[in-house]
Amino acid sequence: MKSTVAEIAKKIVDTQEAKDADYGNSFGELYKEFGMLVSIIKLSDKLSRIKKLSKTRAQVKTESIEDSLIDLAAYAMMTVVELRNKHVKDSISSAAEKFNDLKELRSKDAKYYTAKIQNRD
Repeated sequence: MKSTVAEIAKKIVDTQEAKDADYGNSFGELYKEFGMLVSIIKLSDKLSRIKKLSKTRAQVKTESIEDSLIDLAAYAMMTVVELRNKHVKDSISSAAEKFNDLKELRSKDAKYYTAKIQNRD
């Protein structure tokens, strides 16, 4: 039976959800602490494993090239999630800062114009 990208993507998601259920969101937590370095290490580790497995038979029977490729894809996807979440958080933080700056500016303007009006009387 011919596999499709959608079937493989579903397997990646199902596998990652099962791992998250077992281990929690350890990748997300590590990413928050160490940033992109975590992704680089995890992705590099999987690439090294794939290179090694492509040259020799695996001693650990539960760790095939396909398993490593699925893990590699999952880490890439989780990295995209973290990057997007960071972008959203940065955007929200930036918007909040701009809002606070605007509030402060309007407050200063209000005080300035109030003082001008009071000095005319």
